[in-house]
Amino acid sequence: MTRYILSTIAVFGNLGHIISITILSQEQRGSNSCSIYLLATSISGLIIMNWAIILLVYVLDHIDLMNTSLTLCHIRVYMKHTSSMCFRYVVVVACTHQCGVYELYD
Repeated sequence: MTRYILSTIAVFGNLGHIISITILSQEQRGSNSCSIYLLATSISGLIIMNWAIILLVYVLDHIDLMNTSLTLCHIRVYMKHTSSMCFRYVVVVACTHQCGVYELYD
């Protein structure tokens, strides 16, 4: 059951992030600061998706390389942690920026 649910989440998540990156990286959207923040969250979400869920699904049928190599284990934890923190920080910065913009024009 885990295999099918996580695989479905990974497919739809990657598809959604790739579509968001494609739309938000168009030239006409580049001047908007909100689209830059959303682009950054889509990129970090794509990294999180691929480093966390896809590797977890892979380990269900194969040998977990993280148990055999300490370096790979540290890289995986580092990538998941930094990507998730970047995702959170960019959302907070975008909200703060939008509140500041609305306060400025209000």
